[in-house]
Amino acid sequence: MSENAQNLAAQNPSHETKTHEDARRTTTYQGDVAEDACSNLSEKISFNRSTTVNFHNNTSLTLDLTGASCQGDSILHNVPPPNVIQPGQQVQWIQKVSSLEWYSSYASYSFPGGSLTVKWTNPISSGNTYTMSWDPTPDYNMTYTGGKGTEATVDVYFVANEKLDITFYNQSDLSLTLDPASLLIQDGEFTTQPPASIVAGGQANWTMVDGDNTGKGIKGSCIYQFQAANAEPGAATLSWDPSNSMLSTNQSSGGYGGEATGSYPSLSFYFHSPLQAILYNQTNATLTLDPASVQNQDGEFVSQPPASIAPQGQGTWNVAGTKGSCTYQYDDGSGNSGSAELWWDKSYPACQINISGQGGYRGSNDNYPSLNFYFQPHLPHANTGSHGQ
Repeated sequence: MSENAQNLAAQNPSHETKTHEDARRTTTYQGDVAEDACSNLSEKISFNRSTTVNFHNNTSLTLDLTGASCQGDSILHNVPPPNVIQPGQQVQWIQKVSSLEWYSSYASYSFPGGSLTVKWTNPISSGNTYTMSWDPTPDYNMTYTGGKGTEATVDVYFVANEKLDITFYNQSDLSLTLDPASLLIQDGEFTTQPPASIVAGGQANWTMVDGDNTGKGIKGSCIYQFQAANAEPGAATLSWDPSNSMLSTNQSSGGYGGEATGSYPSLSFYFHSPLQAILYNQTNATLTLDPASVQNQDGEFVSQPPASIAPQGQGTWNVAGTKGSCTYQYDDGSGNSGSAELWWDKSYPACQINISGQGGYRGSNDNYPSLNFYFQPHLPHANTGSHGQ
């Protein structure tokens, strides 16, 4: 055994991996071949290194290969990236080399509206690295697991981000201002933010994605502030969750309110002024409110229905809720009497006036959300489908 080899073996009694330098390059070898390490390095040491990529296409997209480079000295075995990867398909490619140098390779694919690239680097003296890039970034995500060692196996996952589109309709006569401190994200991330303000009659859109694709869904909330006349400052709280999305306002907001509709992946929020109800008395009878009949199952009356409505007159009131009813009694002074029941319900959506009693009177109404009711004489040409004015 040469003197250099003896010294080298004595320094490595446990056969640990060490570093050897010659005049050209640095590499690693096992201590059990130290005896001939300097004299016949290429025959005694295997320099085979490899990268196996398991690519999981967990989307509904077809991926088409646009470019690939498998660089490295003395490629011993190569399974190239496939030309096409079908939706939901798992594929594999392998690069195995015999080299004292590092190697860096890539594969690129295109799909409708975007592209992706996977790059793998297996250096000789430091840890392996993997780089994933894709576009459009808000719509998709790429992750990997594994990939360590000189014979590395890495699993790469390409997935579509869970996405939620939110539209907020301001159907009121007030402007809305976002409280920046109220933005709360429980799961997911914004790709577009709720705007700082929304004008009266305007609308806004923003989008969230499940950035880590944990499957927990997208959850968040925000608050828009407003100021109604003769009322305390109001706040409309919007919250979204796969199991429950809603819009709520504080009780002293002047009757302004709203609701959420739709379901994932698209939600709509509506903020509206108090609904105005008008009862037009187009007869010569006097209408008198039955106080016990006034009900608002959803919200509150901002202003109450008037106690009476004179012949050829009208009564107006405002409601904050979306479901309610009231009843007026009528008497025309000619021995004819009865009742006119009014109800409204956004869930249909509908509103209606029902007449019962003497004198042949009838009613009609406009379509919701215009809560216009008409108490009319029974005329042969009366139109029951419109207000008849």
